[in-house]
Amino acid sequence: GQLKLSLTGHVSAVRGVAVSKRHPYLFSCGEDKQVKCWDLEYNKVIRHYHGHLSACYDLSLHPTLDVLLTCGRDSTARVWDMRTTANIHTLSGHAQTVASVVCQAAEPQV
Repeated sequence: GQLKLSLTGHVSAVRGVAVSKRHPYLFSCGEDKQVKCWDLEYNKVIRHYHGHLSACYDLSLHPTLDVLLTCGRDSTARVWDMRTTANIHTLSGHAQTVASVVCQAAEPQV
């Protein structure tokens, strides 16, 4: 294939990417602790999700709700409101890095 688009904005390695099936958005996270929402119609960042204290390793979008999950080296998984960027809930208690998250289709499970 041929490169169609290059989005720049992270200052370290990108660890996770997810494309919304319901909105023209791409979400990215990385070693720089940043989680970003990119508008694919305008090719620019429109939202930042702040809260991870260390590298963010993975993210997942809920299939029917405007909810984003992230996880990382700070031993947390975080639930975000995709629209407002509010950190709805932080799942803590892990002793080490949380490397992966997955959203389930059954509401309101994540």
